[in-house]
Amino acid sequence: NSGHPSTTPSYPDVNYGNAVATGPGTTIEINYQPTVTAADLKQADGSIGTVKIARVGLSAKVYEGATTESMAKGAGHYTSSSCWTGNVALFGHNRGSHPYFNELKNVRVGDVVTFTTNQGTKTYEVQTVINISNTDYSYLNEMGDNRITLITCIANQPSLRLCVQAVEIQ
Repeated sequence: NSGHPSTTPSYPDVNYGNAVATGPGTTIEINYQPTVTAADLKQADGSIGTVKIARVGLSAKVYEGATTESMAKGAGHYTSSSCWTGNVALFGHNRGSHPYFNELKNVRVGDVVTFTTNQGTKTYEVQTVINISNTDYSYLNEMGDNRITLITCIANQPSLRLCVQAVEIQ
């Protein structure tokens, strides 16, 4: 699993006062203070931004909460993850009536991901495309940099998730 530690089968809580980020073989303590909240990003249509991966034609509005309701309209933002600075974690369906992350299976290392909000646009380069256990939430941890993590189900494999992680490029 790319050196990421396994965690208990529940979403991690991020302690914004003094977040602990884990990386391959190390634990790094960082002071993580969110400067932008979901409320700051909320648009008139209820979304907080748009995620795009042009090479595969993926484009989805992002809504607060990794909930069925959010993912029926676009991608859901995991509320305990960063909204702008840090690890922005997004979830989406890849089939059915709301397949906003359908093209995620075609993403490759090196692809460019953009996340546009009322704060501007961040550009990321995909570094990891991996199948993970449906109970592995370690990819949602803060890593001390700006990254975006996109997670979706894998067709006919309920115990697995596809995880795409991209790091901000200047």
